[in-house]
Amino acid sequence: MHVIHRDFFPSKERKIPSDQKKQGFNLHGTQPFNYGYPTPETTGIPTDSIEVVSGNLTERNDLKPFRLESIDIIRGLAIALMIFTHFFYYSINPALIYNKLIFYVADLASFFSVPLFYFTIGYTLSISIKEKRRKGHSDSELTNYILLRSCLIYFLGFVLNIDEVGFDRVWEWSTLQMISIGYIVTYFLLEKSKITRAGLIVVSIMIACILAPFYSLYSYGGDWNFTAFIMGFIFSGDDPFFPWIAFFLLGSIIAEVKFTKKNIILICIPLLLLSSVSILAGGINSITKYPASLTYIILFITGTLITYYGLFYVYEIKNVGKVLFYPLRLFGMFPLTIFLFHIIVGEELIKRFSIYQSLGFIEFLGVFVVTMIMLTCVGFFWEKWEFKYSIDWFLKIVSHKMLKNKKITTER
Repeated sequence: MHVIHRDFFPSKERKIPSDQKKQGFNLHGTQPFNYGYPTPETTGIPTDSIEVVSGNLTERNDLKPFRLESIDIIRGLAIALMIFTHFFYYSINPALIYNKLIFYVADLASFFSVPLFYFTIGYTLSISIKEKRRKGHSDSELTNYILLRSCLIYFLGFVLNIDEVGFDRVWEWSTLQMISIGYIVTYFLLEKSKITRAGLIVVSIMIACILAPFYSLYSYGGDWNFTAFIMGFIFSGDDPFFPWIAFFLLGSIIAEVKFTKKNIILICIPLLLLSSVSILAGGINSITKYPASLTYIILFITGTLITYYGLFYVYEIKNVGKVLFYPLRLFGMFPLTIFLFHIIVGEELIKRFSIYQSLGFIEFLGVFVVTMIMLTCVGFFWEKWEFKYSIDWFLKIVSHKMLKNKKITTER
């Protein structure tokens, strides 16, 4: 067994060849950019006999795919923020509405969670598809895999709607529906260049801004009406196609961009300036999620990228925060299970314990912390069995039926 140690970033003690300094380092190791896998061309060794060691990650290349734990952490952070938001509105006493600061905190959690989650889906989808192609899966297999996976997620959206709002509003457009469509659209756009996808992000944002004034005219309640359903899908649902597809595409682009100081500056500095100008021009009240305002979109694209680059640097490169981020990493490994559980079961438990919209902020924080501790304990033990029988596990098992004669690998 050959072992390759991959340094994510040049240390002060290690001299880097000049050609590597010029080309920089990609997100998953030194160039050439190959999504974390050494190649026969670069090593002279068959890839199925290589063990990759990277920071806290050790894996056999022929057994399980490369996995960035920092992406799991970002996805786990998104899930934690969703739980915070939903539990807040389930349990907080409405009489506290006079305290705007408390509700600003809840709004911030709500505003940030969805962009982070959609970003990680586009990011991991980009890497996962390239990885599966490397293993020899055909385009038809991959297309069937994506379509089946998307249909299963959309079905879960139906189930959630039935529980939340009943059969009469089963067509309500929300998070899982957007994930389903986002999977399909992002998959078919992966063959396009990064510039093309970036252009489509701009177009989607422009369309969202044009349609925003009509948001209140086409409010969609989830009852079956074809015109209303299309409007809900396009721009008036909870998480409509415009502008949310932008975050899926953003993730797919960033997965293909090398991790260099130059790239980070070129991407983040202009976005920081745009965010600042937008807030100064429109004020804090210009940050609206329904409909998504231009200030909101720019601000949280910027926040998502800063979170990603910052966490990648701290966790993957500097190898700091393993204990601190451990719960979030666990949450990010079975996110759909937690997402459905906290909505379907969490709200019911809050009602059963007679704390529905009756808690003060400190009491609510106590409930939230206890929930986080319980989920961490569940994740700690469940990880030992690779989250077997979770919703994420079933989704993986069923969707991989489309990938013929290939070993099932752990999904990101």
